[in-house]
Amino acid sequence: MRNRFRLFFLLIFTSFNFGSLARDIDSPFPSSVAGISIHNTHLLAEGPGKILRGMLPRKLEEAKELKAYGVSDILIFRNETPGEAALKHETDLLNAAGFIDSQIHNIPFRWKEIVSFEEACKQSLAALRLLKSKRDTKGKNLYVHCTVGEDRTGYLAALYKIAFEKMPTLVAFKEHMCSHGYAEANPEKPPFVVEKIHAGLTPLFLKMAKKFEDKKLSASSLSDDECLKDPSTSNAAFQNQIVEFLKTYKCPVLSIKKIGT
Repeated sequence: MRNRFRLFFLLIFTSFNFGSLARDIDSPFPSSVAGISIHNTHLLAEGPGKILRGMLPRKLEEAKELKAYGVSDILIFRNETPGEAALKHETDLLNAAGFIDSQIHNIPFRWKEIVSFEEACKQSLAALRLLKSKRDTKGKNLYVHCTVGEDRTGYLAALYKIAFEKMPTLVAFKEHMCSHGYAEANPEKPPFVVEKIHAGLTPLFLKMAKKFEDKKLSASSLSDDECLKDPSTSNAAFQNQIVEFLKTYKCPVLSIKKIGT
C-alpha cells in the first residue's frame, strides 16, 4: 500500500496520466461519519445544512452513499492535471448516483506550483462562500474533497474554521489539517511531496489566515478585492515571520495502524 501511495504522488508530481490510478488510491484514514465509508470523511460544520469533508468518491457505491446521506452538492476542490481524466470520471460517477451537473462544483485549486496569491486567494474565497451558502440553507448538505482529502481539503477546512468560527490559526492547523493527514502527518506521503506542500500550500494558508487575523477578511466580508494584495509582499516583517512560522507549522506523524483499527 505504501509503495502504491508513493507512486501515486510521483505521478502527480511529474504530470503523467494517472486518471485510473487516482481512482485506485486510498487515504489510510477512516471515515468518522456513519453511513459513509469514503475514507477521511468527517463532519466539518453544521447549521441548517451540513458541510462534510473527505477524499474523492472512487466507486459508484460510494457516490450513492453520499446521495443516501442527503448530500445535495459536491465541491471538487482540485485542478485537473493535463492528460488526466479523473474529473470526467467523477462527474460521470456522480451523475450515475443521481447528482445533476448543477450540484457538482469544481474550483481548480492547486496543491503545488501555485501560480499567484491572487488566483489562489480568489479560489479559496469562492470555496468559502459556497460552503457558507450551503451550511446556511436547510436541506443543502455539501461534500468537499480534493484527491485524498488531506492537503487542499485540510487547507480549506482550516480556513473555514478561522473565517466562520474564529478559531486560532495554529489550532485550526493542528485540528483540521494535521489531524487528517496534512503533509508529513501521513507517513506514506513522500518527502518531496511534503516539501512541495510546505513550499506553496502552507505559506498560502498563513497568508490567508493573516488576512482574517488583521480583519481584512471576515465571515461577513469575503471580498475578492483583498486578493489583490499579497500580505507577504506588502509587509516585509510578515514575510520574515513566515520563515519562522514554517518551523512551527509542522505536523506530527500519525499512526496509520492505530487510526485504521
